[in-house]
Amino acid sequence: MRSDNNGTLPIVHEVIYPDELLHILKDTIDKNNQIYEDYSKNKIQLDYLIKALDPLLKIREEGLTFPNIDITQIPDGNTVKEVKLDIRDEKLIFKCIDIQQKLLAKVFG
Repeated sequence: MRSDNNGTLPIVHEVIYPDELLHILKDTIDKNNQIYEDYSKNKIQLDYLIKALDPLLKIREEGLTFPNIDITQIPDGNTVKEVKLDIRDEKLIFKCIDIQQKLLAKVFG
């Protein structure tokens, strides 16, 4: 993650995911995107997807977390924080979440 604010507002962060983690997630999605009638197969796929996605969500959470500053003196209508995300990376994350939701519905539905 990169911060370009130099002590001024708005605080600007760019969330940058490591390429290796993105490749792992893509490969995991490619190998674990089928919905089966078999509980065990679906649960195993779900576990793999969760394991691959978790490190990326931690990086995203860090980027989206609000800074520990007092904003009570900042006038209304001012932007305090701006977060830049790569849409391709976010689409991959959302694809994984979509597959997880479908697997969860099958496993626990």
